[in-house]
Amino acid sequence: MNDRLRKREPAKRAFFFELREANHQVSMGEKSPKYVLLPSGIYANRAFLIGILTSTERRENGIKAYMSDPTSDISFFSGRYTPEVTSFLNKTETPCICALVAKLGTFETQDGARFISLKPESIGRTDERAREYWILTTAQRTLERLEQLKEAKEGREALQAAKDAVEHYNTNLERYYRMVFAALRTILPQKAESLIPGDENETKSKELEEAKREALQIIERKEDGVTYEELIKEMKTYDESIVEEALNALMDEGTLFEPMLGRFKILEP
Repeated sequence: MNDRLRKREPAKRAFFFELREANHQVSMGEKSPKYVLLPSGIYANRAFLIGILTSTERRENGIKAYMSDPTSDISFFSGRYTPEVTSFLNKTETPCICALVAKLGTFETQDGARFISLKPESIGRTDERAREYWILTTAQRTLERLEQLKEAKEGREALQAAKDAVEHYNTNLERYYRMVFAALRTILPQKAESLIPGDENETKSKELEEAKREALQIIERKEDGVTYEELIKEMKTYDESIVEEALNALMDEGTLFEPMLGRFKILEP
């Protein structure tokens, strides 16, 4: 089939946190489009995203743009091959709410690490109502995929993409449920918890233990310790109250200490 007549792949919805963790690209055939396997269990060729365009940086051969949603932030580059996008970014003041359609791919760094790349196809301004609707529908799609992941993890019948995601990423379901909760909480603060499966007390206990482990991993990487503000920024999928509770628990256990107010270090044995 002539490439020009080939049907365009539908753009998938995914939160930025998930896109940042995607790193596996496959091709279904010699003349077939390339797809990126997302950790929630779906093959995506293109993505439809709505978020806040936070800043742009002019480069010699184009412009780099940064966007954020309630779960994380992403960046993409636009140059002479996407003139309409580049023109929009050059004349648009930030911050503003934008809708972006981008083709997905991956790239490899010199040390062998793989990351997702976004090639913009179109971008435009939108409003808060559209952003909230995108968050809601993206949460719904993600929860549907997580149910398939759960089936695959339990060895039951599931979509092939879910099985592949379990094999490649071994996706942490609790972590991704928290991601969805963090996004929904921004638009449905009273109802978000009821949309997440599992017993509330058990879920909160697991979330606290996971937050403690993640906080320790972040702090262990910095010899001079980590400030409270840095932890909040890096642990964006957690509610701030959970991060604070995790830090207090770690200090009570004698694992962390504050050499100065608001800075945390590992307490050496």
